[in-house]
Amino acid sequence: MTARACEEKVDSQTTRSAAPVDAPAGTAQRQEHIPQRLLEEFRAYLPDKIAGLCRHAQDEYLKAAIRQLQREQHAEAEAELEAKAFREAHMRYEPKHPHVYTFTPSIMHPSLRRALKEPTKVWERPILAAVAPHVFSAPCLQQSFCEQLLEEIDHFQQWCERENVPIPRPNSMNNHGVILDLMGLRSFLDGLMQAVACPLASVLYPHHGGRSLDSHHGYLVEYGPNKDERLDFHVDDSEVTLNICLGRHFQGGRLYMRGVRCPLHQQTPDVGLDEVVTVDHEVGSMLLHLGCHRHGAEPLEAGSRSNLILWCRSSSHRRNVDYRTCPGAPSCEFFSRAGGGRGGTDNACGGDGGRGGGGVGGPSVDERGG
Repeated sequence: MTARACEEKVDSQTTRSAAPVDAPAGTAQRQEHIPQRLLEEFRAYLPDKIAGLCRHAQDEYLKAAIRQLQREQHAEAEAELEAKAFREAHMRYEPKHPHVYTFTPSIMHPSLRRALKEPTKVWERPILAAVAPHVFSAPCLQQSFCEQLLEEIDHFQQWCERENVPIPRPNSMNNHGVILDLMGLRSFLDGLMQAVACPLASVLYPHHGGRSLDSHHGYLVEYGPNKDERLDFHVDDSEVTLNICLGRHFQGGRLYMRGVRCPLHQQTPDVGLDEVVTVDHEVGSMLLHLGCHRHGAEPLEAGSRSNLILWCRSSSHRRNVDYRTCPGAPSCEFFSRAGGGRGGTDNACGGDGGRGGGGVGGPSVDERGG
């Protein structure tokens, strides 16, 4: 059963009851009543360690999982209402740099533009560097465009403050920054994904949805004084992530990578010293990596830094992934480390793809991050 099918079944078969759960005295909190027939339909999908428990314990596990899904559905509905109100207010906004809302090849670094004319031969050009297993770097955007894009985003956030419009923040891990799709940059980001992420991912990550990227979530993260200080260890909700440093002046704040993992092995230790790699940011350059590659950002030592993050997703890949099993390398390297060949691409690793990410023995992985 797919995740979407589970959501639809939960939505259609649960009803409200007036039983309070952890509610303060004198208050009533509505709780979802979960029919027994719904529990029976989900019982076949229990993890092995839960399936071996008594029936009551199984039911409690399923009820907790279903209620968590209900909370997420409620949060998504509220977020959609907020997004609708924001879109209505955004119609009054006047851009400072209207041209940044349209993607054109001229904003790309000339070397990348030439390389992408024949993406299957990208390895014959020195532009693409394997800075870590499954992680690649290349100059991406012209610095003049990076500056204008940041000016536009600053202008937008100042407008939001003047108009008392809530700024749409990226996710639960970032208190600063903005969702660029809601800002009106969806068309630009789609062009960026199609022109840069798709051709490279089809070569670098063919078994992990790289050949079928069809949607995205784009946002800006900001680090520095009075901004976010660092980014905790996490995985992305993407098949492939494009991370572009837009500026400004900074020291430190390197990205650290700690191995590719499937959802079942996110909280596992590092396997081999080469899994732990730190990568420097350069203005205008991009980093391309799998969403399930565990990573985080070190604190800045000085200055401020802004990065454009583009989560690239494949709906067909997600439909075909069984999250109850470990797909093995290259989507999970806990049990089997594959190496050699072209900087550690999927072609070199072999195996089927899978979605997910992971943690390490030490800090826990946050699956919400970006």
